[in-house]
Amino acid sequence: MTSPIAPHIPVRKSPDMMDAYLEAGPKFGNILRQLYDLIHEGHLHDNNLEDAFMKMAQGAFGLGVRFPFTEQTNYLGEEFCYATCVSIDSEVAHGRSHHRVSRPGAIVSIDAGLAIPYMKTKEHRDIMLHLDAAFTTSVQVSNNWTDGPLKALQAIEKSHPTNTAAIAKIIRDTAKEQGAKQVVSLTGHGIGFSLHEAPTIHNAPGEYAPVELFNGLCFCAEPIFVDPGCSDNGSFISPTCIGPDGWVVSTVSGDPASHFETTFGVIDGRIVDLVGITKWEF
Repeated sequence: MTSPIAPHIPVRKSPDMMDAYLEAGPKFGNILRQLYDLIHEGHLHDNNLEDAFMKMAQGAFGLGVRFPFTEQTNYLGEEFCYATCVSIDSEVAHGRSHHRVSRPGAIVSIDAGLAIPYMKTKEHRDIMLHLDAAFTTSVQVSNNWTDGPLKALQAIEKSHPTNTAAIAKIIRDTAKEQGAKQVVSLTGHGIGFSLHEAPTIHNAPGEYAPVELFNGLCFCAEPIFVDPGCSDNGSFISPTCIGPDGWVVSTVSGDPASHFETTFGVIDGRIVDLVGITKWEF
């Protein structure tokens, strides 16, 4: 849960909490990489992804692990009910297309979250630490453009920006280098005791006050790029809309999109990918 005291102020994690993240993050990253390979090679068939992810997570973290996506609600008041978001082709985020991950040629984006037990309070309430990450691949074909957002995450880790505005500029600059339009209607976010905490991590520069990064801050950056080979509307922005189901966000143009995300932590003044997605090679 976001802090009820000051929900718009970032939370500093203790060294012990950061150690817990450093231990849990790579396990989460390994699960996601297994899913990436299974989907890309066409080995994960309809409706099997959800079971595969949950079984892998429980095997790595025990039965106490929770799946925070299942607890999210939309503007209709409906619960999401899945542990993973599966967005296909022009679906940018929050998709529930779990039955379509085996279609050859499909552009498949997987967004997944976990809540890992950290400690119990004196009242025996579980305190959980959250992880959030995403990747995009294609089924049984190669699409080099889909790793554009991953290059943005790698640039963030390499250049060690000092505030959120610098992160937004890195993402924008990477999109320009790739010749890709961006989805800027969605953002990254702080993370920790809740899936979504302060600060907001914008995907492009704008008229908002930058937030300085500090040791103990955990945050998710999640750049989203649109296929550079598709239609050009004369803008670097690709407009989006929410579907009638109240969940899926899609490009208005119908152009396919790629979405990568990882959980970063600031440790000794350096930005560290706690999940390890920036080390992925294809």
